[in-house]
Amino acid sequence: MDVSSQRSPVSLLALAALALVILGVALSALTWRNLVEQRRLIDQHVLFAARAILHGVEANLTRVMPMLGRMQPEEARLRLQEALQEVTASGDVLFLGVYDSHGQLLLSSQPETAGGAVQPPLDPLALEDLAVTGEWFGSLPFAGGTTMLGYASTMRPGMAQFCPGGRGLGQGPGQGSGQGPGRGPGSGPGTAPGRQAPVYFLVGMSLDEHYQQYRQFRSQAMAQTGFVLGAAALVWLLLLAYMRRRTQGRKLVRLESFHSKLLDSIPEGIIAVDASGMVTAANPAAKNILGEELAGRSFDSLPVAACLREPGEGCAAAGEWRQQDLEGRHLEILSRSLDGETLVILRDRTHLRSLENDLEQSRQLATVGRLAAGVAHEIRNPLSALRGFAQLFASKLKGREPEESYARTMVQEADRLGRVVTDLLYLAKPRPMEPAPVELAALCGELESLLRFDLERRNASFATALEAPEAFADPDALKQALINLVLNALAALPAEGGAVTVRSESRQGGTAVSVQDDGHGMSEEERSRALEPFFTTRRDGSGLGLAIVQSIVRHHGGELEIESDPGRGTRVTMFFRSVAPQGNG
Repeated sequence: MDVSSQRSPVSLLALAALALVILGVALSALTWRNLVEQRRLIDQHVLFAARAILHGVEANLTRVMPMLGRMQPEEARLRLQEALQEVTASGDVLFLGVYDSHGQLLLSSQPETAGGAVQPPLDPLALEDLAVTGEWFGSLPFAGGTTMLGYASTMRPGMAQFCPGGRGLGQGPGQGSGQGPGRGPGSGPGTAPGRQAPVYFLVGMSLDEHYQQYRQFRSQAMAQTGFVLGAAALVWLLLLAYMRRRTQGRKLVRLESFHSKLLDSIPEGIIAVDASGMVTAANPAAKNILGEELAGRSFDSLPVAACLREPGEGCAAAGEWRQQDLEGRHLEILSRSLDGETLVILRDRTHLRSLENDLEQSRQLATVGRLAAGVAHEIRNPLSALRGFAQLFASKLKGREPEESYARTMVQEADRLGRVVTDLLYLAKPRPMEPAPVELAALCGELESLLRFDLERRNASFATALEAPEAFADPDALKQALINLVLNALAALPAEGGAVTVRSESRQGGTAVSVQDDGHGMSEEERSRALEPFFTTRRDGSGLGLAIVQSIVRHHGGELEIESDPGRGTRVTMFFRSVAPQGNG
């Protein structure tokens, strides 16, 4: 059975997924920002280091300038190149070089015998920055495909004279090494005539160590970001699994609750029996049917167990169902095996059987009614004539025996046959009921007065026990029903006499009126057939008295009960509802 959940977790999961996406974007952006900042800090650190090294080299060269001025130009140039090479020998500095205003290398820390070594040039953009701001830094290619961070600034004017192609070292203005006229360092772009062109000092720093640290930091940052995102995704998956499990748990709880309520509310009894024969569960209907606590007991100790094993007395097989009469109840029992357990279903069909009996009686009464409607009038007219002639013969033959006795017998039998015809006509077409409150004490007084001679003839006493003062019924119909029941009770008394008692009591929804005697009682077979038309154990009875009472009670929408045991008397109870049902006039 499918059970829908009352609340869907889709909105919560969507919010969790959105939060995960936002977290991923924010964390990625923060990581990227940290990487950019780390790269900027590395570049700034290298720039500061390059600037400090460059100024330190310039300061050292400034101190040895007097000594260089006393040397020959070529010797001074070599000594200057050796000084640059000593600085780059430490490993932190990859390159030191001096460039003219056109970006051509004048002097470098690389030996001239390096053959094929790549000398980093200064591109036009770098020269433009140097011309405007006096300094520049950026990435430059180096030998072996290495990238270095270069920083360049305008060289002090006094240092330029020691550089090849600069003024000094035995060269006059306008003359440069390998330069044509007017193409010396003093003739660069933007240089006024007669003014020396600027010379730029470049220092190149190795980025390998810094970039290695940066790559490690980047790997760690990416790993941390991936770990956080993975953890967040794992949490989201766990949340998704938890929500699904909680939803399934709620559905399971609701399904179990629904099944429990369903089993508790159905009218059929349900008993679960385990493999050891113990009752593990039973619904309230089963407890009501069997009238005892069932859980924890052995199933074999229950009265329905024997019927399932083998039909016997009071138990019959009807296909897969077993039928059993138990303490006045008619039960249907079904056993089914289910996953190692046995499921026993009990159905109380007492009311259904009563309805079936009522239906059968209604069919019989309908048959009697059709028969009565067809022959009653044909019998009544000849019967009236025969009774009239019998009365005439009785008066003519008065004093003559046995002729007078024969005539009186004919009159009595004609009267009895007339009563039978009247009862048949009542069964065939009962008059509409008109229920109203009836004072039972007054009605019982009328009965006692009306049946006084019958009570005296049977040597019987008449008593009342009226707990309920009135009943809601048709007065004439109730009086006729009580007369029939009292006459039946008198006929059941022994020859020495007995007692007939009319009782009343209030029940839920109406009043119960009963007639009880202490006669010989009825057997089970007699009690089961007591309401059948023409069934009687009396020689002078018609068998229609109880059938008429049943018809009266049914047309009131009530119920008729017969309680009797051989030798213990009989009690017939009529139940009249407080409000007349619709359709029963």
